[in-house]
Amino acid sequence: KMRCILKETTRVSAPMDYLPYRIRVSGADRPGIVQSIASILASRGVNVASLESRVTYAPESGTPLFVLEAKLHVPSKIVLSELRSQLAATCEEENLDFTLEAGA
Repeated sequence: KMRCILKETTRVSAPMDYLPYRIRVSGADRPGIVQSIASILASRGVNVASLESRVTYAPESGTPLFVLEAKLHVPSKIVLSELRSQLAATCEEENLDFTLEAGA
């Protein structure tokens, strides 16, 4: 027996009280980098609109390098300097480089 249910849905629109940002994080590849960055963003209510990660290799040494690039929706009420400081502290502890720039 097959049952079919039809339900009208509404289009979900992006919240208007956010600022679009891009983040890029890179460093020696190891487990846990995405989790570290994602937990900071989640704790501040930042939405990750898209995320791409990959491993590349350093030209001279062939060392695996992790690269994370994401588009973010940062709530407009967030104090950006505090978010940057928290990201900088974590990236320094984990020997990672990061940039956080406005724009989609």
